[in-house]
Amino acid sequence: MKQIDLSTLDFENQTLSQARREVDERLQATQYFGSVTRQWMLLNLERSKQDKRFRWKINLDALSDALEKHLLLVPERERWRTFEVTMHTEACYHTIPITIPEFLQGDFMFIGADLSGYIPRDCHSAVRAAGFPRARFAYVRDAGHYVHIDQRQQFLDIILPELTINSV
Repeated sequence: MKQIDLSTLDFENQTLSQARREVDERLQATQYFGSVTRQWMLLNLERSKQDKRFRWKINLDALSDALEKHLLLVPERERWRTFEVTMHTEACYHTIPITIPEFLQGDFMFIGADLSGYIPRDCHSAVRAAGFPRARFAYVRDAGHYVHIDQRQQFLDIILPELTINSV
């Protein structure tokens, strides 16, 4: 979002809807975000009451600062391990390189969605063989890729007990 220069939008002649379309085109050009993510981002575009210019509702500088200072505390790269998950079944036909820090190499819970193909049910053994031997899987009913948005309560019902158990 910070990459998009909102000052170049024609705030005098564009409606909010037109500005969102233009910003969406710019976001598409970055090729970083899928359509669902872009649509969420565009909900945060608004017109300032003071000067009528377009701006982001959320405080991007504060979010960026918090990410750098508090959420991106990961070990040095040399303490990471790279492995490949190769999917061998009809539904799983590709190889995915994954790099994770050593401290994450333990118990894992993969949360999938009934309406998403990102974690097919017949790929569990391939995931375990690729470096997650103690992997567990849970699936959220009637949800797409964004399980925490599509079915918030089901997602919380799955994740909260895990956080409680593993934080003791």
